[in-house]
Amino acid sequence: PEGMMCVGWATSYDGEIIKELVLTGDVILYAKWENYYTVTFDSNGGSGEMSAVTVIGDDKMGNPSCEFTPPEKHRFKGWATSYNGEIIDSFDFTENVTLYAVWERYYAISFNANGGIGEMKEIIGLPDGKILMPACTFKAPEKHRIKGWSLTPDGEVLSGEFLDVSDDITLYAIWEKIPDFEAFPEVEEFVESIIKVDVTKENLIFAVVVIVAVLGVIGLGVAVFRKYF
Repeated sequence: PEGMMCVGWATSYDGEIIKELVLTGDVILYAKWENYYTVTFDSNGGSGEMSAVTVIGDDKMGNPSCEFTPPEKHRFKGWATSYNGEIIDSFDFTENVTLYAVWERYYAISFNANGGIGEMKEIIGLPDGKILMPACTFKAPEKHRIKGWSLTPDGEVLSGEFLDVSDDITLYAIWEKIPDFEAFPEVEEFVESIIKVDVTKENLIFAVVVIVAVLGVIGLGVAVFRKYF
């Protein structure tokens, strides 16, 4: 009958399907029929092929694995019953149906040291949305520190704790020079010990002379003098 298939034989009209038959005389075999439906698959922009699945009687079909190759920079998200439909989570069909693969675009973030040292691994597979601003693991150039990330080598530093991701992007490390005084935190302790007794111009000059003589950083001496006098 239309929409049905033969699934076995019985020895009576309403008998059970037999698995084997021992002939001891004439016998009439009765065909046993079951409803069935066929599920076909559409790559919907992907590539490759998937064989149709036939579901018989009361059997249920689980969520089928996708065997299609996704479009570039996409991944499989689920199945829909139309090319632009919603993803379904129930597969209890009662008639022939075509399932369409639904693909999700994903994005990648790459990192540029922009004068720093080292490498940072590209982050791939990011969905559309927000992520925490990545931490910088590049080594800073000498006497510099990380200020933040920018979308261009000399652009504005991105603000906030989160980064909007809606396309592939490259983040450029932006470095700022460490003021001479901050580059040598032990200097502050030294200067404080010199001027503890009396904050005078003479004491400061003495401290500056010592700093320049020992460290050879004239700018540091100037920074100390400006801070304390």
